[in-house]
Amino acid sequence: MSGPFGHGAKPWRAPVAAAAVPALLRATGSPHNRTCRRWRRRGGDPSTVSEVKVREGETFESALRRFNKKIKQNGILSEVRRREHYEKPSVRRKRKLVAARKRRAKAG
Repeated sequence: MSGPFGHGAKPWRAPVAAAAVPALLRATGSPHNRTCRRWRRRGGDPSTVSEVKVREGETFESALRRFNKKIKQNGILSEVRRREHYEKPSVRRKRKLVAARKRRAKAG
């Protein structure tokens, strides 16, 4: 036996109130909090629906152009492309290192 609860069993934990969760995440420097700041910096939250209201006398093409621009600004399109296939953590680290190296070379 590996502890007082048997083989691999975990002790019961009381659920956290749903209202307290966002406050906890804001209070800590959690990855979720950093993600939210990143989306705010990009100009929108990906969890909100991007919508475009068609103006009076506006063509469909111009409304579609505005919609595409909004999606691009919010980073939704790049997020979809990034999540299209699973990327192993090692590959992700390597890609980030290469990008950082390129940024350093460009700046210096």
